[in-house]
Parts: sequence; C-alpha cells; structure tokens
Amino acid sequence: MASLPHPVQSQGNKRNLAAYILRFLPSRVDRLVEPFSGTAAISIAAAAEQSTQFSSLDYKQVLAKVQTNDFVYMDPPYQGVCGNKDSRYFAGIYFEDFVIALEHLNERGISFAISYDGRLGNKTFGRVLPESLGLKRIEIEVGRSSQLTLLTQVSL
Repeated sequence: MASLPHPVQSQGNKRNLAAYILRFLPSRVDRLVEPFSGTAAISIAAAAEQSTQFSSLDYKQVLAKVQTNDFVYMDPPYQGVCGNKDSRYFAGIYFEDFVIALEHLNERGISFAISYDGRLGNKTFGRVLPESLGLKRIEIEVGRSSQLTLLTQVSL
C-alpha cells in the first residue's frame, strides 16, 4: 500500500499500516465508512479495490447513516494530542459522546474498528473504552510515534 499514490502527505497517518489494518475487516463489506478520515489512508487503500465516495460531515451524522452491511473504521483525534498541546490537530472529541455513539452502533448491529489509544512501554495514553462495549483490543507495534517525533520529546 505504501506505493499507492496518496493525495495528502502527513506525519502520523495510517498509510504504512493500511494493508495490516484492512486485514481485520470482514471479507464481505458493502461499504467502508471512515468518519474520522484525516488523510483517508484506510479509505484510499480500500478504494484501490472498489469505488469510493468522500463527504465532510460531523462523525455523529456519518454514524447515523451507516447500515448493517457497512463496516466503520474510526481513527478519531487522539486524546492528549489535540487542542492546546498541538495546534495541528482539530479539537478532540468528547469521550462520553464517543462512547454513546459506539453504544448506538452496537445496538444497531453495525460492525466497526477503532484506532484509539496508545502505549509506550508501561505508560498508556488516553482513557480506556468501557468493557461494556464488548470490544476486542488488538495492539499493533508501530515503533516510535510520529507525534512524539514531531514534538521533539525524547521520552514520555
């Protein structure tokens, strides 16, 4: 996927992880929905296989429109890197609102995956999503984060 041309170049995007992430999608998906597309790395990688449509809506509006044969991939603004800490990121989302949105997806039987938090050694970043959501956690070893590199911190 790294050889696939990408219209938006960005530090920290999922372009190099796209092929790995796409392996977790169900084999049959009518439509991939990516409400927090950022640089749209996952959508663009999936578009190599099928047609793609882009829109610009609030994530709650997007999630309200998904259907049971859709698969939703979410990569929301990471906790702790938005707002005043790094002005390159759009304001973060409210944790409680995001949990409610995930609960609604579960109630509607919508399949989804989330790239949400991180860990460096024993230190974790971001609030853990509630167990009541019934999510399976899969950690992907990606090495030093782009965010850490861009903020020029030696360690966290």
